Amino acid sequence: MRKFLKQLSASKLKIAISSLGIFVLIAFSAIMIFQMTKVEVAFAADGKEQTIQTHAKTVADLLKELDIDMGKHDAISHQLDEQLINGMSIEYTTAKDITLTIDDQDQQYITTAGTVGEFLKNEDLSVSEHDEVTFKESDKIVDGMHLEMAKAFQLTINNGGKKKKVWATSNQTYREVLAANDITYKNKDKINQNLDQKAKPGKQLNITNVAYETVEKTQRVPFQVVTKYDDNLEKGKQLVKQEGEDGKLRKIYQVTKENNKKVKEKYVKTISEQEVKHKIIVIGTKEPEAAVATSPQKSKKQTKTDNKLASQPAPVGSKPEKSGKTLRMVASAYTGDCSGCSGYTATGINLKANPNAKVIAVDPNVIPLGTRVWVEGYGTAIAGDTGGAIHGNRIDLHVPSVSAAHAFGTRTVTVKILD
Repeated sequence: MRKFLKQLSASKLKIAISSLGIFVLIAFSAIMIFQMTKVEVAFAADGKEQTIQTHAKTVADLLKELDIDMGKHDAISHQLDEQLINGMSIEYTTAKDITLTIDDQDQQYITTAGTVGEFLKNEDLSVSEHDEVTFKESDKIVDGMHLEMAKAFQLTINNGGKKKKVWATSNQTYREVLAANDITYKNKDKINQNLDQKAKPGKQLNITNVAYETVEKTQRVPFQVVTKYDDNLEKGKQLVKQEGEDGKLRKIYQVTKENNKKVKEKYVKTISEQEVKHKIIVIGTKEPEAAVATSPQKSKKQTKTDNKLASQPAPVGSKPEKSGKTLRMVASAYTGDCSGCSGYTATGINLKANPNAKVIAVDPNVIPLGTRVWVEGYGTAIAGDTGGAIHGNRIDLHVPSVSAAHAFGTRTVTVKILD
């Protein structure tokens, strides 16, 4: 009996072992079948590639299996309903937000381009060699990227009359544009644009070259013939007391040139190179002795006394000492100390050095230069100057200042010829 039971237990063990083996075989076969029914695909997401074995039937199923929620602007290389097959290669790109600023104008873009160059090509944007950019076309696109571009334009520069076209961008100031093109200028030059402002298309940059030169002009001062009367010289006779000699003045001017063209000339000063010497002719007025002896009015001694008195100047504003030719004349006043005035009279008197000199400007055809006169309200003076507006019975009285000239105004006065 014991032997029978022992044989029965051995038989059950064999059956159990045999059943376990069949189960394991079935399970292994199932696993093998499960694995063999998968498809193997290459999946690249934003450039990161992996090999995937999946039971997904379509591309959409695969995305769901990978827990990828495809966005509106995302890109994928296959249709979502396309069946998966072994060896399929799928590329998936997530859309990225970027900002492109062109000449201070911002534009938002959503792109699936991998590089900046691809993005520019997709958007039909070009970059010239003169444009100013903050990126390289090989740069990888990342979400939130900010690209900046300043488009180049041609700017005309007129430098002293010579025009030149150069490239510039709105990111550059006019000063930077000049420096980039090795164009120099001087502080005194005139420039029509603010050099520290940004360059703008359609504008022209004009540089006017300004230069200053000192010019000297020599002016001849012609001598005048001065007639004097001498009652010690017999009437009808005349002598040359002094030969005339022209004077010479050197006038200094500052000349302003713009682009080598004279635009302004400013008087600076006058230098006397040579004083004028007027020709002096003495004419005798002495009457013959016989005529003097029969004259009931004056003796010879009295005549000499009168001549001595006549040679003395009259006090300012007083009546003349000796009666002579009397004229009624229109008088105005002037000063030698004025802007642009040389300070020298036509006879070479330096009025700036002698501001109180009693000199009048006359028409030499009416009152010869060198004549001593008495002017009502002015006193004894010398006819030592001329003027462009002084003609006929018109005289101009020298006074120390412009205010004094204005105060005098214009008036009619009595003029006595003293000699």
